[in-house]
Amino acid sequence: MNESGVKKVMDTLEFLSQDREARRLYEERPKYLHDEASMIEWLTEPEIQSLKG
Repeated sequence: MNESGVKKVMDTLEFLSQDREARRLYEERPKYLHDEASMIEWLTEPEIQSLKG
């Protein structure tokens, strides 16, 4: 990682350590994306099977 990348990460960590709401949102985003991907997978799997059968 180059110096500008390290600085960006350090700035982000500093910001998140000072703002609880921003940190909460930052931590919830990957959980939301995982849940959304799981839901899409679950919703489309029966449709895929009906096309095969």
